[in-house]
Amino acid sequence: MDRRTFVTLTAALTATGGAAGAAPRGEAARRIGREILQAGILPADVPALRAELDVGAQPVNDLFGRNWSTRIRADFAAHRVLDLHGWTLSRTEGALCALAALDGGGGGA
Repeated sequence: MDRRTFVTLTAALTATGGAAGAAPRGEAARRIGREILQAGILPADVPALRAELDVGAQPVNDLFGRNWSTRIRADFAAHRVLDLHGWTLSRTEGALCALAALDGGGGGA
């Protein structure tokens, strides 16, 4: 990973609270999602990501208004985590970010 990618991801995860229970939002979510997809950590498959999150056809921006903290904590407790350039994200956070990258949403700034 180059320095620019590291600084961008560090800023995005720090500004959004990272794994503190709130999924990254906005451009931070899209950037993280693009990195996850580029690394092949999750599939670039919108229907599969929606199924994993059990969200049906809800607009992507609406998903970022939900409270995902219980599910994120459960992911960590069950070791359902992703490693992205040394950052540990819950699978839920990763799927939300990947979906934001693919669908162009992400819940605001």
